[in-house]
Amino acid sequence: MLDQDYAGELKKWGLKPREWQGLIGIGTMHFLHKDLEHIANNTWAFLVLSGYLFYFYRSIAFKAFPLMLLLAGILLWIGGRDGNHIGASLAIYSMASFLFFSGIFRGSIPLMAVSSLVVFSYGSMFWGIFPIQPEMSWEGHLSGGISGLIVAFVFRKLGPQRKRYQWEIDEEMVEEADATPQSDPSPPPHGLRGPYSRPQASYNVRVVYEFTPEENKNSAPGEEGGK
Repeated sequence: MLDQDYAGELKKWGLKPREWQGLIGIGTMHFLHKDLEHIANNTWAFLVLSGYLFYFYRSIAFKAFPLMLLLAGILLWIGGRDGNHIGASLAIYSMASFLFFSGIFRGSIPLMAVSSLVVFSYGSMFWGIFPIQPEMSWEGHLSGGISGLIVAFVFRKLGPQRKRYQWEIDEEMVEEADATPQSDPSPPPHGLRGPYSRPQASYNVRVVYEFTPEENKNSAPGEEGGK
């Protein structure tokens, strides 16, 4: 929410775009809310989504979560409207976006089921990234959504992955075998023998032609080929 009439000293802990003092709000704005209804709505969504994040992505959650908050806060500080942005919506939209896109990027059926559950439970949050309600920090929602998408893409090869079946592994092995260059089947030059080459035998063939004149063939034994 854009804090228009938030009183007291706590106001200085909100995120003020393009003000150096407002940078502190990147880490503190999540604890400030306008009223009890605002706190109740954000607290419930925060608990549910953070539970999904730290249960299904426990091996990377402690890295991904602060990175999402930092990136979303920077985007809001750069592109947000002038004012005092407060509330945990930035973190909520970051986690919802991360959970949704992580399941899609990984292609894992259980994680895609989590993505579907997030859409089913919090799909109406999608409208929060548009400037429909002037008093709502839609830039914070949009920044959180973009942050979750980016972090989900960066961490797509870390943490839980899609189960690989044996037939997929076999296909990859066949493709690798086909891509391996085959050795030259031609025999090595004469005199060069490889470890698996067979010795080549050489043969010397002698052909002898004998010519017998025709008149000699008609002569009787002991005659001299004439009359």
